[in-house]
Amino acid sequence: MLRIREGSKLKQAAVTLALLMMGINAAWSVVFFGEHDFRLAFFACIPYDIVAVALFLTLLELDRFAARSFTPYLLYLVYANVWGYGVWQANAVVGP
Repeated sequence: MLRIREGSKLKQAAVTLALLMMGINAAWSVVFFGEHDFRLAFFACIPYDIVAVALFLTLLELDRFAARSFTPYLLYLVYANVWGYGVWQANAVVGP
């Protein structure tokens, strides 16, 4: 992404989306590992996934190789979401 010519709106969008993904990921880590709020951590995956798909679509227009390189991560996100849901459910408090 960074080797694309300066001034490209798509490049700016891709870098912004990548930075946004990193920010959401950092917040998720605090919620999951620090607060142990597995429900909120699961729902934090929704905006993260939306940003990841937006980045992928942007990369398709900007740099096909980068988009292809990002594809395995999108596939991993399916697993991560299922795993996150499982962690939430396994740790859900059951009422009396």
